[in-house]
Amino acid sequence: MKNLFSRHPLFIVLLPIFYVLNTLNLYFPLLRADDFYNSASLLILGIHVVILVIFIARPRYSRYALLLLYLSIVYLFFGSILASCKKVLPFLAHFKFILPFQALCALIIFMILKRSKKNSFPVAFLYLNLLLVIFNVIEAGRVLIKNNLWLTNQLSSKVTSDPVLTTAICDTCVKPDVYFIVFDGYAGQRSLQEYWDFSNNSMDTFFRKEGFFYARNSSSNYNFTPFSLGSILNMDYHQHPPSTNDLQEFCRGTGSISQSKVIELLISNGYSIVNNSCFPLPLHDAALDINFTANPTSTLLSQTLPARFSKDVLWNFGMGTSDFIERRLPLSKLHLQQIFKAEEQLLHASATEQQGPAFVYTHFLLPHDPYFFDSTGQRTPDSLWFRTEGDKAYYLSQLKYCNTLIKKMVHQIKHTGARPRVIILVSDHGYRALEKVDPKQYQYNNLFAIYYPDGEYSAMYDHISTVNTFPLLFNKYFKAKIPLQKDSTIFSYHDVQKLW
Repeated sequence: MKNLFSRHPLFIVLLPIFYVLNTLNLYFPLLRADDFYNSASLLILGIHVVILVIFIARPRYSRYALLLLYLSIVYLFFGSILASCKKVLPFLAHFKFILPFQALCALIIFMILKRSKKNSFPVAFLYLNLLLVIFNVIEAGRVLIKNNLWLTNQLSSKVTSDPVLTTAICDTCVKPDVYFIVFDGYAGQRSLQEYWDFSNNSMDTFFRKEGFFYARNSSSNYNFTPFSLGSILNMDYHQHPPSTNDLQEFCRGTGSISQSKVIELLISNGYSIVNNSCFPLPLHDAALDINFTANPTSTLLSQTLPARFSKDVLWNFGMGTSDFIERRLPLSKLHLQQIFKAEEQLLHASATEQQGPAFVYTHFLLPHDPYFFDSTGQRTPDSLWFRTEGDKAYYLSQLKYCNTLIKKMVHQIKHTGARPRVIILVSDHGYRALEKVDPKQYQYNNLFAIYYPDGEYSAMYDHISTVNTFPLLFNKYFKAKIPLQKDSTIFSYHDVQKLW
């Protein structure tokens, strides 16, 4: 074994294996274990296997394996290298500096290896091979543990071991159905009035007439969807807030949703769960497809040199071009399909009588861009979807359509079914594409309207933040004693490639 490890540059193949395993861990649960066999990862591994075979067949070239190792590290881990430079050597963290520097390093390594009289470096080969074997064993173990917990549908013990949360487990309480409906990026009443000069009074009147509590000055706690929802569904703030809204942070926030304490409490209270969203919940995978945001192939390659160059540099030149639209159009059509599917499944769930209490979570990817609809619900032309991103007029038009959709949903839910029903209508954040104003001013002012069948809202308050949505619900209906969190907002700076 020692002879094998010291003679051959196995690290040529071990490195891409480590890259794929590490990426599966970084982007879990967006990526799962079976994505190891994705065509992109197989192509990367296949190329490196061929190169390794060449080195084994031609031993005199083995010394250049060290150069290839360096080039593979730059290619595969460019995103991580760039992020490290931003922290340690910020002056180098620009493409016009870092790419020439990396090319110069490659040239220096090549010249050193070319002048060397050795055909291989046994000590270096042994060290690198053993190091990457150890790294791969660790990463493979992490992948297996994460995916095994997921596949076996294990609940955490965070709820049953917490004496405060267990106060929300009640056998004798009347348990209403709960409809939790999220409208992504719906701006609150105050920001609509101040930024658009739009009163939205029709919704104020509608909610009052239908017996809702409607907060005009409510706020989300985060301006980034998965972290906002993670805080709502765990009734707490994140221990490590997001520093940006990139894909890795998106997955970390999604992971918190998949470990929701709210869902675990509801399951402990005998609730059936209907997950009509694109986020996984404990024991219940997402019904909607999240791949319109980032498909497995693009996620696997997201930190490679070509992907980061395209995202950070070419992206600036491609926006609005026909090629850019052609590449984005299929994903946006999938996005649109998810909106129709969410509406269809919510209407179906509300018309279906469950055996016991039910929790129905529906996520509408509206009025968030792209702006698919005008104020009457008519489809906008495909060609406008990418040219109107961040356009406040098109946003307001789609929001008006959301108002029509909300009224339709409320009437359907309230007037079908024999069981009492709670309806929670919230948005995960407000409007983020702001011009010439403090971006923090309106990004958190959101939609917050809640309907209790008994119409008793003494615990509610106008400046409520979404983290306290479910503590108030559990305290009211389950006689729980869950303390409310301080109403605060946490800002995450947006990366170049906007997610949610």
